[in-house]
Amino acid sequence: SAAIATLPDPSPPVIHDAYDIIVTGVGGTGVVTVGAVLSMAAHLDGTATSLLNFSGLAQKFGAVMSFIRLAASPDQLNQTRIASGAADALIGCDAVVSASPTAMATYRQGTRTVINLAEMTTGQIVSSRDLDLQIDDRLAAIALATGSDGINGFNANYVAEAALGDVVYANIMMLGAAWQNGAVPVSIEAIFRAIELNGVKPEMNRLAFDIGRLMIAAPDSVTETLMPTTSAAPIPQDYAQIVNHRAGLLTDYQDAGYADLYRSRLDGFAARCDDEALRCIVARELYRVMAYKDEYEVARLHARAAFGASLDNQFAPGYRTVNHMVVPFLTRQTDARGRPKKTDMRLIKYLFPLLARGKALRGSRFDPFRYQHDRKQERALIDWYLDLMAQYDSSDDPAAWHSLLGAAGDIRGFGPVKMQAIETVRASVTEQLAAIGQKIGQN
Repeated sequence: SAAIATLPDPSPPVIHDAYDIIVTGVGGTGVVTVGAVLSMAAHLDGTATSLLNFSGLAQKFGAVMSFIRLAASPDQLNQTRIASGAADALIGCDAVVSASPTAMATYRQGTRTVINLAEMTTGQIVSSRDLDLQIDDRLAAIALATGSDGINGFNANYVAEAALGDVVYANIMMLGAAWQNGAVPVSIEAIFRAIELNGVKPEMNRLAFDIGRLMIAAPDSVTETLMPTTSAAPIPQDYAQIVNHRAGLLTDYQDAGYADLYRSRLDGFAARCDDEALRCIVARELYRVMAYKDEYEVARLHARAAFGASLDNQFAPGYRTVNHMVVPFLTRQTDARGRPKKTDMRLIKYLFPLLARGKALRGSRFDPFRYQHDRKQERALIDWYLDLMAQYDSSDDPAAWHSLLGAAGDIRGFGPVKMQAIETVRASVTEQLAAIGQKIGQN
């Protein structure tokens, strides 16, 4: 584009003895490829290079690091590991790994840094799904270690997906950003040749590299084109806003009568509760248990015109969608964990509009899905939560009731995952109620 053509070339760093670059990221996202491209490009330039990948933990979302050392002569590369406090540049494809002790040990005052500011999933999410990655604190630690007044970075995952349709290009985008930032002493011609030799979508990767350059030198030229045409609706914050918003969603989910039931139960609770924060919790969680994702809701969400339009905006004409689903009453096979196997259902999308209209049958004797175990448990969960609301006593410890009535927020997922969560949450709530001398009916 014109913006790329007018970009100024950065002043490349001068290699004295050796020039050390550390690339950090997570497994399964192509971090090692960045190191390979950079190492090959340096070789094409006639620069001596060594590459050391730390990929022993490179399972999906595990920490990965590449050490790239560059020198005028191979004799100057007496080791492949970057020594403590010797890194000249950091290409941080993930902020969490960039702030890890192993990576931080290589930084020094003056290390040039370019970091992907996206909050990416890590392996720790398996054991702690509400994990706070504390990105701001990590970035502050990196800035302190490198002597940077501010971090050079942007959300490369967002830019890659919005501009190119896939976050897989985020890491090459970070390489382009680092090059434009004057942190990579390799020619752009050699980098593009290395991308071609890699053989994986070279045109898209060259474009990703150039977009990374723009995000450093002229970010407005990129972000202005990625801005949504309509601004997102504000997130409801106070009690009245939450109730009105959720009631509207329940009308779409079922009908106005279902939304009125939601309002009436909240009105009864609010009459006994002066705690605004607790009212907001109950408004959110009652909606959550009432709007369970059954067959009708999944079909309705897929059949919406807005969903189809969003796909059209993200993908080139001719794309295909495949739905992998557990078929009620028919699925018999299970996976290694004993969970029902999903089936490739490419044609189900044509039935979604018809199935979505069947929501009028939800919960009635004519509902063919009502007798499934999961649906029975989800309907019982509504009664359980309403019973819990009825147990509320304003004379008890407010913090205890915040925890009790907010516990439904831990019920997530679908199928066996959700059923296990329901069991766990109900058992926990029963224990907490016993501690404050309350009882709740078991359905």
